[in-house]
Amino acid sequence: MHPPVPPRLADLAANLPWVNYVPVVDPDLSDRSRAYARILKNPLSWWPEMGMLLVGQHRLVRDMLANHKDFSSRESVPFNFAGRSPAVTAELEKLPDYGELMITADGERHRQLRKPYGDGFTHRRVTSREPLMRSRFAELIEGFRLDGQVELHDGYAVPGLRPVVNSFVGYGDTEREEKVVDRMCWATNVMLQPPSLVDEYDQLEAVGAWRAAHRYITRLMAQRRRELPADNRDLLYDLVHSFMSDAEVFWHACLTRVAGEQTTRYLLLDVIEVLITEGLWQQAVCADEEPREQLLDAVIEETLRAGSPSLRSGSQHAGLVRITTGWVEYGGQRLPPNTPVMFMSAVANLDETVYPDPHAIVLNRPNVREHMGFGWGIHRCLGALMARTEVRVAVEALLRSLPTPRLAQTEPDPVAHLLFNGHNTLRISW
Repeated sequence: MHPPVPPRLADLAANLPWVNYVPVVDPDLSDRSRAYARILKNPLSWWPEMGMLLVGQHRLVRDMLANHKDFSSRESVPFNFAGRSPAVTAELEKLPDYGELMITADGERHRQLRKPYGDGFTHRRVTSREPLMRSRFAELIEGFRLDGQVELHDGYAVPGLRPVVNSFVGYGDTEREEKVVDRMCWATNVMLQPPSLVDEYDQLEAVGAWRAAHRYITRLMAQRRRELPADNRDLLYDLVHSFMSDAEVFWHACLTRVAGEQTTRYLLLDVIEVLITEGLWQQAVCADEEPREQLLDAVIEETLRAGSPSLRSGSQHAGLVRITTGWVEYGGQRLPPNTPVMFMSAVANLDETVYPDPHAIVLNRPNVREHMGFGWGIHRCLGALMARTEVRVAVEALLRSLPTPRLAQTEPDPVAHLLFNGHNTLRISW
C-alpha cells in the first residue's frame, strides 16, 4: 500500500507515469534493470512508494547536479524520515542535531564544509596509506591462499578496507574500537532506510549504536585538539581544527566512514567479477606493470559506470534526493517549491543514448569519464582517488597470488538497500 500523494503534488503526480520500485525486496532486489528501463523511458516519473519524483536520464541528472540554486541538497541524508515511532524519535533527540553537513549544504556553505576534506584527501595523504593497504591485503591472501576458495565480501573486502579507512579517518585499531565503529556504520545504514522498511527494534538499536559512537568520537576529538600538526595526521584532526562544531565533526566522521568503505567494498567486488567474467584476469596477470595499470584503470572506470554484470544494477551508489527551492521548469514539467526528486545516478550510467549497449563492459568508451559513479558538480565525491587506489591495490594483490580464479557462486546475492548497489557475497575458487 502506497502512502497518500501530498496534496501540493497531486496534480504533478497525476500527470506523470508511476514507477513502482522497491529494491529491498524481489522482484527489484534481484533485477533492478526492469525498473531502470521504466525510469529511463520518461524524463520524470512518480515514485509512489516514497512519495517523490524519479529522474534517471543522463542529461537531466547531470543538469540537476550542476544546479544547486534550484535543487537543494538539504535532504540528501534522510535521517529525518517522517513516520518514525515516538520511541525512536525520543531517542534520536538525545543525539546532537546534525544541522548542515557537507553532503546536505549548498553553495558557499558547502564549499566551507568541503575545505577540510580537500585538505585531507590530498594525493600525498592517500598514497601514504598504500603500504598499509598492501600489507593488509597480502596478510588476508596468505590466510586463504591454500584453501582453494574464499568468499570475498567478508573474507577480503571488508577486513581489507576497514583498517585502511579507519586509519584514514582517525579511528583506533583495537578490537573494541573497531566494534564501536562497525556498529556505527550498521546504524547509519539502518537509519538511511525509510522507517516502514526497518523494524522499530532495529531503529532503537541503531540509535544506541550512534550514542556509543558519539561518546567514542568525542574522546578522539579531545585527543586531536591536544595534538600538534604532523605529516601523518588524519581526517579527524583536520575536522577538529577547522571551524566545524563538535556536532558537525561527529556526523562528518560518522558518514565519512560509511561512504569511504561501503561503496568501495561493492566496487572492489564488481571489478573482480568483471575481470573474471570478461576474460581479463589472465590478461592482467600476464601484462607488464604499465599495461596492467592501464587495464585496471579502464576496468575500474567502466565498472564505476556499469556496476556488476550479474546484478545489472549500475554504479555502486544508486542516487540521492534533491529538493526544489522554488518553482522550476524541469523535465518538461513545472515543479513547485519543496518537491523531492530522487536522482538515479546508477540509472543515468546505463542511459543508452549516452552509453550504447550500456550493460556491456567496453574498456575504450570515449566518454566513460562522464559516468556519475562519484557524482557530479560541486558534490562530486572527494574520496574518488582513495577509492580508486584501494581497489587497484586490492586487485593487484590478488593478481599476484591467484593466477586462475573463477566464480564459484551460482546465484547473485544483491544488497537490499535503497541507496547502494552491490554484492552481499561473492565467492571465487582456484
